[in-house]
Amino acid sequence: MKLFDSHCHLDDEKFNIDREELIESLFKEGIEKLITVGYSLESSKKVIEIANSYPRYICNLWNITK
Repeated sequence: MKLFDSHCHLDDEKFNIDREELIESLFKEGIEKLITVGYSLESSKKVIEIANSYPRYICNLWNITK
């Protein structure tokens, strides 16, 4: 079974210290894709930056088919 998280906020500052480890651990646990969501203009810019850093794991509306 393929699993994905359809709504997460990986831009939250509480993930600043371990974001990479968190993303890797989710993948190892069977979550194949994440859709991370911005809640403001600044947050959305950060989400784009994060998604572009982890294209194997993170989808956004503009690159959901990757």
